[in-house]
Amino acid sequence: MITFKTKILSMSTIIEPTPNYVVGVLFTVIGETDVDSLITLNLDSYVNFDVNPTQTNFAPYSELTEEEVLSWIDSTLIDSMKTCIENQIECILNPPIVPEITPLPW
Repeated sequence: MITFKTKILSMSTIIEPTPNYVVGVLFTVIGETDVDSLITLNLDSYVNFDVNPTQTNFAPYSELTEEEVLSWIDSTLIDSMKTCIENQIECILNPPIVPEITPLPW
């Protein structure tokens, strides 16, 4: 079984429409399993957010939580990254058979 965690690595901000307005997030999805041995893989991604100058209900930057910022990221992107990690771990645990070039018999 693979255990997943998603973490925010950094946030990009601008000054307008309010100081520290978040316009982008760098995050990572970490997958870990200890089936035969401990395997930990991660994928990073960056998401841009549209600026909405008419928005009035800003949460102050200092009050943002990781959970809140993670909720801004499209869950289908995170699910896709988890699937990629699952496939990579599967290839590590059960490597595909790679044909080898065999010398000709004549």
